[in-house]
Amino acid sequence: MPEQRQDNGFLRGVKRSRLFGDVHDSMVGGKGDGDWVSDGLGRVTAMADLKHVQIDEIDAIEGFDRLSMRRTAAALGVTSFGISIEEFGPGADEYPEHDHDEDGLGGQMFGERTEQLGQEEVYVALRGSGTLVVDDEEFPIDPDHIVRVGPGVVRKILAGPDGLRLLALGGKPGEAYDTGGTL
Repeated sequence: MPEQRQDNGFLRGVKRSRLFGDVHDSMVGGKGDGDWVSDGLGRVTAMADLKHVQIDEIDAIEGFDRLSMRRTAAALGVTSFGISIEEFGPGADEYPEHDHDEDGLGGQMFGERTEQLGQEEVYVALRGSGTLVVDDEEFPIDPDHIVRVGPGVVRKILAGPDGLRLLALGGKPGEAYDTGGTL
């Protein structure tokens, strides 16, 4: 347990850290309205509001042979937009054709998860490649391309020969995001 000491009204735990090869005491703590760090050199700053996770450790929704969807928003604590990482095996074609339109396929597919209806999505390839199919037209998804799809557009994603790790971002235009507890 770190040593405790009082400093300018803040109760802090003292930690030893190495800064430019020298060992310094740093203080961690706060008054309850944010965390503060002193670098041991007299500078006190607010700690960053962040969460850092390894993608492979994020819970995945399984259900297809060569496709899984990682609950990325939940893992990171994101509440302002939807975010998932979708993992496609080589040549995977199991990704369901869908839209996010209440009167279209989305109305049937997301009947119990209505927070998905009305969402536009952005797809970014993190690794590998694939193809987005819309109205029999094909669009490459790879590290050199990014794509936005509106809620009423019926789409299907096919993985390339090396598979595809896809970052999917979603939200309803002009509305606050409702996580619905799914992703």
